[in-house]
Amino acid sequence: MVGYRSEEEQMDQIRHWWKEYGRSVFAGVIIALVGLFGWQQWQGYQDRQQLAASAAYQALIADLGDGNTAAAQNRAEQLRSKHADSLYAVLAAFQMAHQYLSRNDLQAAAKELRWAVDHKELPAFHTIARLRLGRVLLGANEAKAALKVAQPAPKGPFAGQFQELIGDIHVAQSDQAAAIKAYRAALAAETAGLRRGLIQAKLNDLGSAVEPAL
Repeated sequence: MVGYRSEEEQMDQIRHWWKEYGRSVFAGVIIALVGLFGWQQWQGYQDRQQLAASAAYQALIADLGDGNTAAAQNRAEQLRSKHADSLYAVLAAFQMAHQYLSRNDLQAAAKELRWAVDHKELPAFHTIARLRLGRVLLGANEAKAALKVAQPAPKGPFAGQFQELIGDIHVAQSDQAAAIKAYRAALAAETAGLRRGLIQAKLNDLGSAVEPAL
């Protein structure tokens, strides 16, 4: 009988605990399950969006391969409209800019690259877009706009290329002192032999002393 009463007491304790705390525990479990389901749904949606963006980008590449620039441009615009924060939208802008450059349409190329520059969700690609846009604008004789895009030069692996571009822009503006300063900064940032040689040649053209190669 003692064991039986002990079991009854335990059951009474459980019933009392459930009466006091059971509803909140149950509600917490339900909230957790709903949250988990919602997260899985969100992840599934994100995955589907990435797959759709990837498919659109691959179709754009196929269109360019077939020489159908108009169709590729439509796909690029769809990517910007529906997947603006996707890597594929930025890559599409790069592809279209390259296509327009091959046709010497600098204004159309600049438009594509400006879109990529304005979307900063992907910092590394934003830096590449700035560099390419600066070069395109310089090629279009828009030195002032190119300098605005190129400055300030970023730190890191692209520092030398940005400083070289800034030097090129100053040459176009007939500002020899500023060009020499930028080229020297580019030379200090570059370690690759070929690019260092090109920068040194530009300094030579300006009559500046050349830093010794590392």
